[in-house]
Amino acid sequence: MSFSFQQTEYGKMESSLSRDRLADICVDKIGVQTGPFGSQLHQEDYVEVGSPIITVEHLGDNRILHENMPCVTDDDKNRLSKYHLKSGDVVFSRVGSVDRRALVRDAEDGWLFSGRCLRVRADKNKIDPVYLSYFFGLETFKNYIRSIAVGATMPSINTKILSDVPIYYPQLDRQKEIANVLYSIDEKIELNRQINQSLEQIAQAIFKSWFVDFDPVKAKILAKEQLKDSLTQTLSHKERVSNLPSPSGRGAGGEGEIAGQKPPIPPKLLEAARELRKNQTDAEHLLWNILRNRQIADYKFRRQHPIGKFILDFYCHERKLAIELDGGQHNEQEQKEYDEARTEWLKEQGVEVLRFWNNEVLKMTEAVVEKIYYSLTQTLSQRERVSNLPSPSGRGAGGEGEESKGLSIVQKALADPMERAAMCAISGKSDADLDQLPAETLKQLAATAALFPDELVESELGLIPKGWEVGAIDEVCHLNMTSWTKKNAPDDV
Repeated sequence: MSFSFQQTEYGKMESSLSRDRLADICVDKIGVQTGPFGSQLHQEDYVEVGSPIITVEHLGDNRILHENMPCVTDDDKNRLSKYHLKSGDVVFSRVGSVDRRALVRDAEDGWLFSGRCLRVRADKNKIDPVYLSYFFGLETFKNYIRSIAVGATMPSINTKILSDVPIYYPQLDRQKEIANVLYSIDEKIELNRQINQSLEQIAQAIFKSWFVDFDPVKAKILAKEQLKDSLTQTLSHKERVSNLPSPSGRGAGGEGEIAGQKPPIPPKLLEAARELRKNQTDAEHLLWNILRNRQIADYKFRRQHPIGKFILDFYCHERKLAIELDGGQHNEQEQKEYDEARTEWLKEQGVEVLRFWNNEVLKMTEAVVEKIYYSLTQTLSQRERVSNLPSPSGRGAGGEGEESKGLSIVQKALADPMERAAMCAISGKSDADLDQLPAETLKQLAATAALFPDELVESELGLIPKGWEVGAIDEVCHLNMTSWTKKNAPDDV
């Protein structure tokens, strides 16, 4: 197929295109119209909430910008009904940047336009409004409209000038095809712009949260203070037992499964478990707040859980791990023998037993949590270990490699209330939601949380995280005071 071309005001165009004055392809009489004059609309008529008015500042690249819109009351809108916009109208700048134009979309239907603008309303039986708006966007058309503008200091156009500009167009169905393609591309560009804007806002909010407000540091500080307050509130005089020998059976026990079918639990034992749950000690209350909701290595614990004829203070069925808390009476010989027999029986059922003094839980909470953590994760490491096989990630024979290290970092972070608080502050997730995140996300959060200390210190700039430094910009950046133009700028700038 061959094409012939004609020379036009806008350069070469296809000879098959029709040519008309703009006014001849617009609706009759009001096709090209100026906005309301100053006498019809004054500055004091603008209100904060009402019907928006489009000014030159709101003309984007064929799109109306919705930021900082002046508005008028409904009464003024009705009074100025002659200047209402309809979807498909094109609004031009009348003064200044006379090549600026924007298509009115459905969202702006019924808005008004100011006296500094011109409105073009196409006759849809002759020309597609969207096609017309893109024709106005041709660089050659912009050059032309600037060349015919009047005014020595401030270029301007009027209804007569705009009405007389020549328009070239194909058949209506072809116009619509062209318009649909260009409009779809524009919509995708706008969507990407909005996504980029949202991402930029998120990045700025994160930067402010992390490096201006120090929210992760403050979250750690608050968690540390809450932990201290909890210890202070729960520490009672009768449980301040010092220099007691460690309870027998701590750390003893195997793994395995409880053999055989579980027998029905006697009703009296169930009732006793419920009663103990209601009357737990301060140490039990503190440890339960740490164990509950899978806070340690994502393992579920039950409290006052009956097994056989015994009631365990805390029990993790997934790991067959029992945790027992002992007061001073457990140091008596008769109680020691009872505890040893109880531990031995549980061991035979495949249950590992950890025993702690109440004052250990209250005074050395972190050490207790660490002991529980390693007891829980020890079997996990064994199950995932690959023996005598080289690993593509560098794992040695029988070693754990980077994946296990990453897992360990996550588990340690989840077991530490301060790290959990920082991870919540960084991610914006609640403490309960944190446990539902994918392992890779948790790994990244744990690594990020580890960058923030749990203390703020004074500096010349105010409070900053402990270990961070204050310095001049030229200490961390290379500053070049030379001014360059496009002509003399070096290639490696």
